[in-house]
Amino acid sequence: MTQFVGVDPGKEGAIALWGQYVIDLPYLGDEPDVRAITAQFREWEVEAGDTIAIEYQAAFSRPGASMGVTSAFQLGKGYGMLLTCAYLYGLRVLLPRPAAWKKAYALIGKDKDASRQLATQMFPWAELARKKDHGRAEALLIADWARKA
Repeated sequence: MTQFVGVDPGKEGAIALWGQYVIDLPYLGDEPDVRAITAQFREWEVEAGDTIAIEYQAAFSRPGASMGVTSAFQLGKGYGMLLTCAYLYGLRVLLPRPAAWKKAYALIGKDKDASRQLATQMFPWAELARKKDHGRAEALLIADWARKA
């Protein structure tokens, strides 16, 4: 049976195995801890051929706001490490843009707490009581989106 993993990238992000587990995304300094992530895959019995959805990441620039060079580099580096980890593990990789998966849950234009509240209803077993658990909530919703994709 195929398993579905969802990832909300970033230091405040998380990784979830649909219907079973969610943890804060392991970091080692300024980088995702890919060794800890692959160890987590083994513990969760994720296998080659299972599906992972990693929220698409891109640097941004628009009038009045832009991402600094260092921030953009760190974003790309971390995102690339997550992708490499997934591909080397043999997972089927989906890269949903935030607008795509959020549209499926009527979250467009809503704050991160709306994601946390929805995930609390959908996954009552998950520990999402803290405001900062929005990353966990979004990882769960991304995994659910992948299951339906």
